[in-house]
Amino acid sequence: RLGQKSERKIEPYRLVLKNSSWYIQGYCTLREDFRIFEVSNISSLKVLEETFIPREFDYDSQDIYFKTDRETITLKLLIHESLLDIMLELCGKDNITLYKDNKYIAYFPFVEDDYFYNIILRFGDKCECLEPEYVRVEIIKRIEKLLSIYKKPPK
Repeated sequence: RLGQKSERKIEPYRLVLKNSSWYIQGYCTLREDFRIFEVSNISSLKVLEETFIPREFDYDSQDIYFKTDRETITLKLLIHESLLDIMLELCGKDNITLYKDNKYIAYFPFVEDDYFYNIILRFGDKCECLEPEYVRVEIIKRIEKLLSIYKKPPK
């Protein structure tokens, strides 16, 4: 549970960098299933001498691209080629296609909260939300609110 400490023994399978955070994917012996652990949440790490026989690990089905219990929608984004590497990390290569010139269409998994809106906004003029329209309208509102703050003289 969120905020509760627990002691886990895992059989590590891979280390993944996602959204500037490191994760360990491994088999949790307590839960008897594969789990994802954010490295920054690990307060005490002990490397054991014991070994384990590797289990069958399907890298495709164990993908961590925005797996969440929260409802997600898919945004259609027009992105500049300078964002291609990060969008490959966020969306996966199967969700990005060449549009024209130095632009791509990316289908981005999105949760409607401040964190995900801020991901889109941090891309600045290198990313445009094409669909759905109501998300595009919300992005415009957030930009206008920010602009109103900066148009006022500093106090």
